Amino acid sequence: MDRALPSAITERSNRQLATSITAIHGYAKAVLAKSAGIPRSLSEAKASAEWPRWKETMDAEMEKILGNQTYDLVDRSESKGKAIPLQWVFDYKVDSDGNVIKYKAQIVA
Repeated sequence: MDRALPSAITERSNRQLATSITAIHGYAKAVLAKSAGIPRSLSEAKASAEWPRWKETMDAEMEKILGNQTYDLVDRSESKGKAIPLQWVFDYKVDSDGNVIKYKAQIVA
């Protein structure tokens, strides 16, 4: 009894495998690129070579927050209550080749 698969099934399986391997390779490159340079704090962002891009992204985030009137920025000395401690969280999007396509900065409580 012949157990060989028909050639059409074998070719399709090979194409699917090649596509899967390519996708996994792209994802792995993206993960490595992402894990290598994301600052974990504002001081790390300031010390990085990408600081101008992080600063630009932070400024855009603050404009959005103030424009939506999400928070009121007040001087601590004028504050009537306890100030909410905030911190910046950084991230970026990469394409399948691991190139940064968008910097992200978000302020969180």
